[in-house]
Amino acid sequence: EETSAAYRLAPAARQENIRLKYQVIPGMVLCMGLLLTTGAFGAIADPASAMEVSWAVTAHFLLAVGTLLANGVVTFLEWQAIVRNRELVDLVYAEVQTIRKERGLDPATPDE
Repeated sequence: EETSAAYRLAPAARQENIRLKYQVIPGMVLCMGLLLTTGAFGAIADPASAMEVSWAVTAHFLLAVGTLLANGVVTFLEWQAIVRNRELVDLVYAEVQTIRKERGLDPATPDE
């Protein structure tokens, strides 16, 4: 955000950055909800629990498997967002370097 403002960059890069950040939040919330639900059914399925629900063991197992699968899918989607964000940062960095060079903000290097 600060870089976009300082160098007056087009808002597209910043908007893409925000979109990438917020697209993974629903999956993270889903996984957290599944984790809490799985834990609750694990507590109900505990033989020492005061509650006796015959299907709690099966529900706990299925929720655990579902949580694991959902976590794998969400982790993959997060990884894709991180890779795309890295590409976006590289593009912004290259644009900033071009602007700095045009404005004479970087000292000349010995190779130039």
